[in-house]
Amino acid sequence: MLLGVLAVAGCTGMTPPNPQPVSNQGPDAPPATVAQPGTTVLASSPSDEVLRQGDRVRCRWKNGPTEYAGQVAEVRGEQVFIQYDDGDQELTSPSLCRKDAGTGGSVADFAVGTRVRCQWKGRPTEYPGRVAAIEGDRLFIHYDDGDEERILPSLCRVEGTAAAVAADAQLFDIASSSNPGGGSAYQGQVAIRKNGDVFDLRWSINNAPAYSGIGIREGNILGVGWGVGDNSGVVVYRVQGGSLRGRWASAGTQGQIGTEDLQGPAGLRGTYNIVASHSPVGGKSYTGTVTIQPTGETYTLQWNLPRESYGGVGIKRGDLLVVGWGAGKGAGVVAYTGKGDDFDGVWATPGGTQLGTEVLRHHSP
Repeated sequence: MLLGVLAVAGCTGMTPPNPQPVSNQGPDAPPATVAQPGTTVLASSPSDEVLRQGDRVRCRWKNGPTEYAGQVAEVRGEQVFIQYDDGDQELTSPSLCRKDAGTGGSVADFAVGTRVRCQWKGRPTEYPGRVAAIEGDRLFIHYDDGDEERILPSLCRVEGTAAAVAADAQLFDIASSSNPGGGSAYQGQVAIRKNGDVFDLRWSINNAPAYSGIGIREGNILGVGWGVGDNSGVVVYRVQGGSLRGRWASAGTQGQIGTEDLQGPAGLRGTYNIVASHSPVGGKSYTGTVTIQPTGETYTLQWNLPRESYGGVGIKRGDLLVVGWGAGKGAGVVAYTGKGDDFDGVWATPGGTQLGTEVLRHHSP
C-alpha cells in the first residue's frame, strides 16, 4: 500500500521560517587567501555533511527560505564562502547549505537539441527550453520564451520527470485533472519523495512552470503546500469545534515538523489565538493570531505574528483543514486522499476560491 510506503516517522516539535523576498545584494567580502583543498568544515545541519572547497552546494541566501546553487570557494574557519552561480557571493554558515544533488553533472549528459528545464540565472525556478549548442563546460540554452543563456549543466535537467526523479522517489502519472471551477485538464507527472518527517513533491506539467511542494501525512490524507520554487509551507489542522491542533512544515524546516495549536470560535470563521507552538528549527515557541474566513470552496487564512505575517488557502476534508501558506497570498494547496497505491486530490491556487482536481496513478515504466 502506498500510504504504508509513505509512512511518516513521527512528529517533532515553529520560530516560523522567515520567507522574506530574497535580495541579491553585493558580496559580503571577496575571498582572501583561498584555503587548501583539504580544508573542511562540518555542517551541523541539515545532514552533518563535511563541506570542502570546490563542493557544489545549495545554500539559503541571507538565511532566507530559498536555496540557490553555487560552489564553496573557500573555507574560513567555521564558515564557508559561497560563489553563487548567478554571480552573488556571501560568507555563511555551513548549516544553511547542503551538498547539491546535481553535483557531477556535465555537458556529456546532454546533446544538442535535447529538451531541458534549466534554472535561469541560477534562480530556483526552472524554465523549459532546448540545448542549442555545447560550448566548453557550458550549455547554450534557447528558452521557449525567447531568452538565451550559457549555463552550467548542473542547473539543467532533461525534460520529463523520469530523468529528474531521485532513486528514493515514487513517480505518478496525472491520470485525470481539472483546473479550479471545472477548467481545462492538464497532463504530466508528479514525483513524491520522503524527506525526514515530510514529503517533497515535484510536478512536471506540459507547458507549465516546474512546481514543487511540501507535504504532511495525516491518516490517509497527504496535505501539500505548493508553488514555484521552494518557498511553500503546509499546515494540517485537526479541527475540534473551536480548537485546531496543527502540524506544519516548510522548505526551511529541513524535513522536520512543527506544531501550532489555535483556539477561537467554532465554525472556522473569525480570529484564533495561537495558544501553543513549537518550531522544529531552534525549538522555540511563538505567539500571534490567525484569521480564518470561508471563501467559496476554500478558506482564506492570515497569520499575524509579532514580526511577520503570512497568507494561506485551505481545503477542509472531514475534520482536517489542509492549508498551503507563505509570504503574501501564500502557497497553493492540495489535499490528496490515498486510494491503495494511488491518490485522488483536490487543489486550489494561492488566494483561490474554487477547487480543481488531480488524480495520481502510480507510474508503470
